[in-house]
Amino acid sequence: KIYPTAEQAEVLKATLSAYRQACNAVSVVIFDTKVLAQAKLHDMTYRLLRSNYALRSQMAQSVIKTVIARYR
Repeated sequence: KIYPTAEQAEVLKATLSAYRQACNAVSVVIFDTKVLAQAKLHDMTYRLLRSNYALRSQMAQSVIKTVIARYR
């Protein structure tokens, strides 16, 4: 088992919260536009995810892929 310090736990909690909020934002875009093509959705949401949710590029891509998978 991994036992994070209190500081690490807070960072993890903040990261998970940002990821969840980003998933919700992408879900709204998909629901409104019905776009499920990853490349097109990337063009529509990537910069928003990076700037509004402070996600690194790999996590932003993961958000997009995760939400697309849930809609399929």
